Amino acid sequence: MLTKNNIIWFLIFMFAIFSCKKDEFSFDDLSRHIDIDYGLAAPLIVGSFSLSDLTDAQDDSILVINGDTVKLYIRSDSILNLGVDDFLNIPEQDVVPYYISPEADIDVSLMPDNFIITELIKDTAYTVDLENGVRLDSVVLNEAYITLYADNTFRHSADLIISSDNIKDAFGNSLNETVFVGSGSVTNEQIDISGRKVIFDRDANWNTQIALNFTPVFYKNPSFNTVDADNSISLEFGFDGLNDFQALFGFVGFLDTGYDTTLSFEIENLYNLTGSFNATNPKLILEYDHSVGIKLDADFLFNAFHSDGPDVIIDPPNTTLVYSDDYLNPYSEGTIEYTNATVTNLDELIAFPVPDSVGLTAAVLTNVGLDSTTAQNFVNDDSEFNLSFEIELPLEFSADLTYKDTVSLPGFEDIEELVYIDYANLHYWFTNEFPLGFDIKVYLYDSASVEVVDTIFLNDVGEFFLTPAPVDEDGVVIQEQVQELHGVANLDSDQTDNLIRNASHMIIEAKIQTYEVASVKILSYYELLFQFGLEMKGRYEGELE
Repeated sequence: MLTKNNIIWFLIFMFAIFSCKKDEFSFDDLSRHIDIDYGLAAPLIVGSFSLSDLTDAQDDSILVINGDTVKLYIRSDSILNLGVDDFLNIPEQDVVPYYISPEADIDVSLMPDNFIITELIKDTAYTVDLENGVRLDSVVLNEAYITLYADNTFRHSADLIISSDNIKDAFGNSLNETVFVGSGSVTNEQIDISGRKVIFDRDANWNTQIALNFTPVFYKNPSFNTVDADNSISLEFGFDGLNDFQALFGFVGFLDTGYDTTLSFEIENLYNLTGSFNATNPKLILEYDHSVGIKLDADFLFNAFHSDGPDVIIDPPNTTLVYSDDYLNPYSEGTIEYTNATVTNLDELIAFPVPDSVGLTAAVLTNVGLDSTTAQNFVNDDSEFNLSFEIELPLEFSADLTYKDTVSLPGFEDIEELVYIDYANLHYWFTNEFPLGFDIKVYLYDSASVEVVDTIFLNDVGEFFLTPAPVDEDGVVIQEQVQELHGVANLDSDQTDNLIRNASHMIIEAKIQTYEVASVKILSYYELLFQFGLEMKGRYEGELE
């Protein structure tokens, strides 16, 4: 989310003549440039503006000055955050039926008290239900269980031994668990396999499966000498928790999944601007880090929404992200950089008017171009993917902007005693080292009558009040050709009377243009220097305090 209101500097830093710092009033400083021979002199304003004023004024500056070069950085962290479930889905597994029953009656009269019938020892394979071409080679489980339902209709109780060389504990020991099933009774049991490693097999159709063995050890009922063919141990078993793993190895399949987020541009200080602004050499930088051992391809789409203009779609080319093939070192990071050379309309995204919001659609594709039977992926339970973005703007741009703002005028003391004004002169002195032209008008506005009562032009119509500083072929200002501007805005008696008596507000309208060059470059040492003085002559009745 972009809430950096100070972004206004790179569009309208030139408006500092209205809002920048004001030094202590100094008649001495101004006297070098302006002669005030008579009249009532208002306090003088002496000030300057450079880009360093902006960096000093904000702790979280997004303005970076490196020598003479100035760049703006806008950054938003974690605009997209994906977890393991976004890359891999192992469905809840179903239980499967299984029967332990002889084909014919078996005489057990000569058997010991505990006996095993060899033909009733059963090997089976549990097929794991997977989607999207997922292949499991092995998983280290968190909390998981084998669920078992056993209905024993034999007239002999039994210990049912469940074993598997595919399920091993941390010491490499194979699973070997015993469940007692009473004669003529039903048993529900959960066999804890939490923390164990499961190694998967393949059947003839390349399906993922787990080999299991069921061995019943009967306890002879002395009242019965046979194990009858019409009796059985009826089983239903399954796996609960295969999707809760510490680490998984195999192949997560071919996924093409879309994710959407919105980047909001909340820059309220720009609401007084109209016109156009275009960065010359913008960069859109996407930074990512992740800990999934999966080949990822990303397709990003930016859609800039404007309430008062057409939407802009930025569609960069697909990109393959770097990833680790070492599960012991799963962390990977990378940078994707887009410029006008790779995305021809990138400057339309990073332009003024600023969009109300920018929608980001990210399609993430897994294992593009890999062989599903041989490719190896891995993910951990804490694996995640993070995407951040950064806009880098060297201060090179073209602009044709209008800034318009309204400020309240202060009340003048002793206004009733000022009965006649001969004139008022606004003296000014400027040195403009910025390669930007300024055209300024001041409207005197009366909020009571809701009308403009007068207009003060600081320059002739069609001309700049401040002309751009001259630049060389590289767009750098030629310092020795920068000239001072010293002038006087003469206010007649009507304008002065409107200023101090009739106007409640002043509407300032400033046009800023790059003028005759395609784009300009702003360097760190450029300054805008200025001084103002006001002289006014009139006739008073009474005494001035």
